[in-house]
Amino acid sequence: MRIEARLADPLEALLLPRGPGRLRVGLVVPQSGALGMTGPSAVNAGLLAANELNVTDGVHGAYVDLVLVDGGRSPAEVAAEVERLCAADAVDALVGFHTSDVHRAV
Repeated sequence: MRIEARLADPLEALLLPRGPGRLRVGLVVPQSGALGMTGPSAVNAGLLAANELNVTDGVHGAYVDLVLVDGGRSPAEVAAEVERLCAADAVDALVGFHTSDVHRAV
């Protein structure tokens, strides 16, 4: 069976329940700002990694979904969105790349 990676936005992750056997990973990468041009490559790399995990039965049997967080905004905005997602149990883990000031805020 082929299970492809799914990309959700933060609002969807907050409002819609996840399916059974799903692991949600917040993908914090720039979609705007100075590093925004690198964002599409980062999203594609994340989707490729999640797809490769999913076609081999995921992580401990749970299929990976990605929740895209724009890490190109101000550190306070990114940290607030990540906090909302974590507080609502809408993500299980975080990965990504962004500027060091965003990293410190998150």
